[in-house]
Amino acid sequence: MINLIKKSNDKAERIGYLLIAIPLVIYWVYWQLNTSYWFNADPAAVYFLDSLSIFAGKSYAYVDHPGTPIQLIGSFLLALTYPFLGGQEAFINFHLARPGAFFLMTNMFLLMMNIVCAFVFYKTAIRILRQDRILGGIAIALSYFALHPYSFPSLTLWSHNSLNFPFGTLWLLWLFVELRKDQEIPQFKLMLLGLAAGILSMAQMYFTAWLISGIFTVFIFSLRLNKSFRQAFVSGIYMFAGGAIGILAMLVPIYKELPRFISWLTRIITHQGLYGSGEEGIYSLSFIPLAIGFWWENIRPMIIILLVTLVILGMIAYWKNKSTDKINPGIFAMVCGLLFQLGLILLLMTKAALKLRYSLSVAAILPVLILLTLYLLETTPWRTIELKKAFYTIVLFGVAFMLISEIGLQRQRAFVEQDAAIAKMQAVTRLAKEKRVSENDIIVVYAYAVPLKCAGLLQASNWIGSFKEEIAVVCPNQHAIWDSNIELNISEYAIDIRDITWDMVIWPGNGTNLPDYLYSIGAINMPETWRVRRSSWFFIHPVSE
Repeated sequence: MINLIKKSNDKAERIGYLLIAIPLVIYWVYWQLNTSYWFNADPAAVYFLDSLSIFAGKSYAYVDHPGTPIQLIGSFLLALTYPFLGGQEAFINFHLARPGAFFLMTNMFLLMMNIVCAFVFYKTAIRILRQDRILGGIAIALSYFALHPYSFPSLTLWSHNSLNFPFGTLWLLWLFVELRKDQEIPQFKLMLLGLAAGILSMAQMYFTAWLISGIFTVFIFSLRLNKSFRQAFVSGIYMFAGGAIGILAMLVPIYKELPRFISWLTRIITHQGLYGSGEEGIYSLSFIPLAIGFWWENIRPMIIILLVTLVILGMIAYWKNKSTDKINPGIFAMVCGLLFQLGLILLLMTKAALKLRYSLSVAAILPVLILLTLYLLETTPWRTIELKKAFYTIVLFGVAFMLISEIGLQRQRAFVEQDAAIAKMQAVTRLAKEKRVSENDIIVVYAYAVPLKCAGLLQASNWIGSFKEEIAVVCPNQHAIWDSNIELNISEYAIDIRDITWDMVIWPGNGTNLPDYLYSIGAINMPETWRVRRSSWFFIHPVSE
């Protein structure tokens, strides 16, 4: 009888893995069938060209985050194809002409790592939960994909922001597994944890919160094990040492660009506004209400769940303080560390609140805190089984809702990209006919965020200064400009539209003041009578007298 029950439980657990993978695979496959590579060319195309540049004997130049782990992973994936493409020149030309091959590899990598993280989360959850283990494990493992509107798209966007769950959450689970043993963590493992957090920190600077909070967590953990302050401090030092090694290792590939990176980082820290584009000042309290309002408007369910979780934790802490039942050291330290990390992340995020994708970091931390809260609830005499079942059901419905919603949005993005390509072809053909020249002679300028292959490649090439001649062959008589007032950390000066002799500008309505300039010099939108798709996107240069 016991064996039958065990077999039944094992089968249910295996089915759980399948159910976890299904929504991720569904979105990923749908995206591959309805691609939109260029809708989010920034930063994907920049990372692509930077990863490819080392095969042309150049070094990495895109150091805004600094992003080194992304470039290294990209270069590794590209290297896998090198033996099959007949040498350096053929290899580079193949990938420049077919960047989709690179993005397919990165998307497969992201899907694999997201599934691995979700599986590890599920296994961890079913090991520590006592009630509704399978249902709870599935819901918690997938909760990231219900909390944030960018969670599913992060499966297919090659960006530092896509690492929050597959690496950020995975690191937290690793730390938790070590803490849960309630034994002093070996020094070697502390250094490994620090090394991983240090490497992650160089993918995006806000990931340093993982390293800082990890050190804090280990320190608290050692104290709870009745270690001395000195011993706790030494434990933190070992993790810090590993983190420092990871950070330095990731800076080596960009050592030539360190002055530019440090200058950019200094500007970010000492200036307000997005990417350090505002007034001088490290921080302003006015950021807080602005950030809260923006988050409440755009990620309200996640904020509500965060607040409810904090309230429940407060109630548990109050009850535990009154009772003789104490929280074991690993759980206590992990909860303290996650609360500290969330506070640090939210503080950092208020300075760039309007970039919603940055709040994916909160969505990556919150599920781990929820899991620990559910575990602590099970140690109280409170009857919460039905409430937890309701929560799991809501989460799973949230995953389904987000999946359907994001598939609908992806259908729109894919349509825009396909339609934009048709519209551009129509516009060039009609303008060439009006000017009585060859279509290849029409000089096209792309504003920022035009969802077309050449626009993305040219923007990326301008940013890092690589493959200009090669891309000019792929995209003849085409240019890209940066039409925003935000100062970029580019390796060379961006070309100005005033320095280009152009026939047509493509502006996708991205909110900049470029049309004001175009109208001021007499440019007009492509007439609707020409019957060109998206005619409002296209501006024709005025005829010279």
